Amino acid sequence: MAKSARFALPFRWKLSLVIISVCAASLLTTTVSFYLFEVYRFQVEISRQLETTQRLLIKNIVDALEKDPSTTDFPLRTLQSDETIVAAAVYSRNNRLLAKYIRPGAREFIPMPQRLNLSMATNQVVTFHPLRNDAGQTFGTLYIKANVAKLAAERFGDLARGMAIIFLASCLLAMIVARMMQRTVSGPIGDLATAAGRIAEHQDYSVRVRERGHDEIGTLTRSFNLMVQTIQQRNAELVVARKNAEDARESLRQINEGLEQKVSERTAELQRAVVAAKEANQAKSAFLAKMSHELRTPMNAIIGYSEMLQEDAADRGDQSSADDLQKILSAARHLLGLINDVLDLSKIEAGKMQLYLETFDMQTVVHEVTSTIEPLIQQRKNELVVACNPSIGSMYGDATKVRQTLLNLLSNASKFTENGRIELKVDRETKDNQVWVILQVSDTGIGMTEEQLGRLFKAFTQADASTSSKYGGTGLGLAISKQFAQMMGGDIAVASTPGVGSTFTLRIPARIKPARSPYAIVERESQQAPTPKGRVLIVDDDEAVHAVLTNMLTREGYSTRIARNAKEGLRLAREYNPDIVILDILLPGVDGWSLLSQLKLVPGMSEVPIILLTMLQNMDMGFALGAADYLTKPIDAQKLLPVIERHRMPRRTGTVLVVEDDPPSRDLVVRMLEKEGIQVKQATNGKEALDILQGGVTPDMIVLDLMMAEMNGFEFLQQVRPHPEWSKIPVVVVSSLDLTSESQQLLKGQVERVFQKGRFAREDLLREVRETINQHMLKRKSGSNPPTPVPS
Repeated sequence: MAKSARFALPFRWKLSLVIISVCAASLLTTTVSFYLFEVYRFQVEISRQLETTQRLLIKNIVDALEKDPSTTDFPLRTLQSDETIVAAAVYSRNNRLLAKYIRPGAREFIPMPQRLNLSMATNQVVTFHPLRNDAGQTFGTLYIKANVAKLAAERFGDLARGMAIIFLASCLLAMIVARMMQRTVSGPIGDLATAAGRIAEHQDYSVRVRERGHDEIGTLTRSFNLMVQTIQQRNAELVVARKNAEDARESLRQINEGLEQKVSERTAELQRAVVAAKEANQAKSAFLAKMSHELRTPMNAIIGYSEMLQEDAADRGDQSSADDLQKILSAARHLLGLINDVLDLSKIEAGKMQLYLETFDMQTVVHEVTSTIEPLIQQRKNELVVACNPSIGSMYGDATKVRQTLLNLLSNASKFTENGRIELKVDRETKDNQVWVILQVSDTGIGMTEEQLGRLFKAFTQADASTSSKYGGTGLGLAISKQFAQMMGGDIAVASTPGVGSTFTLRIPARIKPARSPYAIVERESQQAPTPKGRVLIVDDDEAVHAVLTNMLTREGYSTRIARNAKEGLRLAREYNPDIVILDILLPGVDGWSLLSQLKLVPGMSEVPIILLTMLQNMDMGFALGAADYLTKPIDAQKLLPVIERHRMPRRTGTVLVVEDDPPSRDLVVRMLEKEGIQVKQATNGKEALDILQGGVTPDMIVLDLMMAEMNGFEFLQQVRPHPEWSKIPVVVVSSLDLTSESQQLLKGQVERVFQKGRFAREDLLREVRETINQHMLKRKSGSNPPTPVPS
């Protein structure tokens, strides 16, 4: 900084340089522009002069050629009068040189004809022009070359010297004017700079600058003097204020000492309160987990045993006991639903409810929910109409909460509607650059008033006391559904008219964005397309049956092929290798009985189950010919799917290790599996299960509880998975524990599936066990190391 200041130019010199620079730049621009304009004029004059000469020559040459096409006597010697032309030539039509002219003393050569008409360089001009008469007939080409260097030197030399003299004289005049202006402008500014330097160096605010004139510099001088005067006054005030501030600082120091002590005390109190709140939160979480386990576990056992006893009573023909057990089962399921609702509401209020995000198909969810709610709809003698947009596609969200919310809305509509109509509409819409999934449930039930709508979504509250006493319920379903919708970034709206019906509209984003959700998020990996459960060959000539069966079976995970006659059915049986065949008896041409016999003769088809689909009732012939089962039209999904599920895979008698510390729950699972012909080993905790594995037993599957006393399920998995002989054993979790995101991460990649007690049907667990055992045994059979056989 000091070095740059030492060599800084004074302001007066800077002003002079600015004036001279501006004048020089302006003069230079004008001079260059004028010179370029003169160059342009010179070129135009030369071009016109050459065109005149060229025009006369062309006329004379064309006249000579018209008279005698073979002549070579052309007036090129006349070009000697023009000192600028150094060469010329005449070419025939076929580019043969007829005549040429080269100025004496010039060193030029005659080029071949070219297409360009005019080429103008700095010192020379070259033209090639066709020789044409007035009729447009071409006789050849005229070449002329002119050298204008001498003319250019004479013309532009004097011009350049004159312009240089003018430029230098103008710069000198600018320097004189700038020198004269320095005294008027830089003098007052120098005084201001001197005064400012004195103030900065000595803090002498009594300095003033003499005012000169009333122009802008005079105004600047007056403003500077006023500013210095103001600073002088403020400086005096600042001295007084500094003294007061020192006194206040001492007082503030004493106050701060007292405040620091109080803040320390309050901070300690807050820390104790935070610790207490965390302990209370942990206690509440532990209480919820404990209650979830303690309430769901016995209820799960009650439901399971009731189902088994009901089946036994039905097999014995004891309808009275079966009806009583059905009442127990209904009451237990209702109580379990109430327990689940209360626990869900408690988790939401405690902030423990999580979103489990995954990509799922909306049509599949709608189909599952409507299939579940159908018995309740029929029980109330209602009609369910589903209008689902075929292009509804997939959604990225919490499939379980979407399914539970839709089920609550349909259940609520059915409960308050009798002998009526319930309609479900499913569609998409785009609003504010956001894609939304719209699920609308409308009913023709009792409807609600505005007052009832105001308290509709409050927990433990229904429309009014009479509604609660007549229709039952706790008032939790809609409250939880609205909370779920809001957790997913959506909401539920309702419109209702008393005596007409109600319409509930659920709006949720088609893709929930985790970054915008205040709730705990668990993002599940996108599930790959499942391997088809089996291949089904449908032999039927009715297109309506094709559509119904294909849609129904595809949703359940089956691969299908269609045959419309017996010939096509036999061909596909050989090519497709189906696992199951659905055969209509009434076919065109060859009837179904003949086709049934022929199918049994196809190689590899003798053991394939064939299910007859017909309107006839005489099935003795079908069974005699090898049919596995039969169903009558119209098609009922609730009858068809269990039949296909029963016949689609051979029953395998594998081994399952059941690890459960609750005796009723363990005994229930054991009896259920043994009834299916599966060999079962039992363990009351993880340590006992580990001892069984170490004893040489390698089961085909493990059914595992997570909450156990001596060694829980998580610890058991940590011991089992690293072991090479046990790492591939499939594990299915059956637990009453509400899994947190941490628990989900611990189980990720280690278990096949998680069933929560009280939230699954017995058939779901049996289906999972059968499929898992079959897949595991097939893998072992295909080449993996066989497990150690189970000791008898």
